[in-house]
Amino acid sequence: MKPLKIQRQYVAAQNHFDKKEYHDVLGILNKLLDVHKDPRHYALLGATLLKLKMLVSTQN
Repeated sequence: MKPLKIQRQYVAAQNHFDKKEYHDVLGILNKLLDVHKDPRHYALLGATLLKLKMLVSTQN
């Protein structure tokens, strides 16, 4: 994926996040993380998972 397309996809994911369309964010990030490992993508993924209440328990 070309850098400009990656940036556009990231902006689209952010826009979906702002609209609370979290499943759309996950779909875009799934594609982006396969081709470009950017810390911003992981930060948006974490924020999205929190909004979806997908938390991991560290307690045994």
